Amino acid sequence: MRRYKYLREFQTRSIETVAFSLISLVIIAQLADAYTQEKLSNVQFSVVAKIGVQEAKNKDEEPYQLASILSIDCDTAGNLYVLDYKDVCVKVFDQSGRFMRRMFKGGQGPEELSNPYRLILNRLVNRLFVVQEYGFQMKEFETTGAFCKSYGLPEQIFYDARFMDENRLLYISRNQKREANIKIFNIKTLKVEKEFAVINIPEMSQALQKLLISNDVLWTCPGDKMELKGYDLKSGNERHSFRIPEKYRASELIKGSNWQAVRIYNFGQAFMIDAQLFVLVIKQDFPPPRTDWPTEPKKRLIDLYCLENNDLRKILGFPKTEYFLDYHTTWRNRLIISSSGYDLFPQIWILQVQVQKKAEKRESER
Repeated sequence: MRRYKYLREFQTRSIETVAFSLISLVIIAQLADAYTQEKLSNVQFSVVAKIGVQEAKNKDEEPYQLASILSIDCDTAGNLYVLDYKDVCVKVFDQSGRFMRRMFKGGQGPEELSNPYRLILNRLVNRLFVVQEYGFQMKEFETTGAFCKSYGLPEQIFYDARFMDENRLLYISRNQKREANIKIFNIKTLKVEKEFAVINIPEMSQALQKLLISNDVLWTCPGDKMELKGYDLKSGNERHSFRIPEKYRASELIKGSNWQAVRIYNFGQAFMIDAQLFVLVIKQDFPPPRTDWPTEPKKRLIDLYCLENNDLRKILGFPKTEYFLDYHTTWRNRLIISSSGYDLFPQIWILQVQVQKKAEKRESER
């Protein structure tokens, strides 16, 4: 009996010891997790290359003289493809900014372009697409410039567009009738598969809107609304919404005797570097309006925010440029920006972005 009693006490204490050990392990794991959560500590920018000269002094500089930058994208190797609207061509530069080749010319032939508006690289298949004919047609090429196929588009595509996969093109609709802001077009079936994000915004402000796809979520800042929104690409439903912490000023319609224009005072553009979501916030200041012709912005201020713990936090140190900045695309840890149509001559900057994170204890555990 005594032996049985000792055995029963030993079993009971063993169970208590194991339970205590398991609880201890859970607590230790929670504490470790609290101290190892990564938080953005610093972002550093450096200029990898500048592309563009005001006037070519010799034949070697001629490829670097750009006439009008409409669109820029990168292939899987980080080479830049620049759509020059006035020269009706695409110029290719390597990731260090060195000129590689010029492709296409104006015309109606297979490897010619007619009124090109936008250039898109589908990095999943490494194919080049050019939206032309005032946005009503799209041509597919190999990255060497060899023609593949032409597509009729469901509507006039003026604004940003990105491929979701091999066949599905996500694009910003012109929203003239307060329809869906975003649509998905399948180039294989030639049908619009989905449309979503019905937002009441001025159509002209959509020209500044950019699309970012990450983990089946579309991130975008609609028009000039100064909001960051995330949409589920499978359902089209809004999953995230964050207000950009800047003073909002609504766009304004300016009319002259025989013209009208929209003044856009602020807008945001989302991009991602090293799995970190950023929002580039651009604020424009205009001189007093004229009646003979639309006035250009007199200055453009840049702020940068990162999304962290469901909050947009301002990041300091974004480099100042001598031109009105336009954002185009990213490749790995590089940000591709250029001058705008307001500037004296076109130029491109390749920025390297170094994201530094540190392990930090969770707020709830402090």
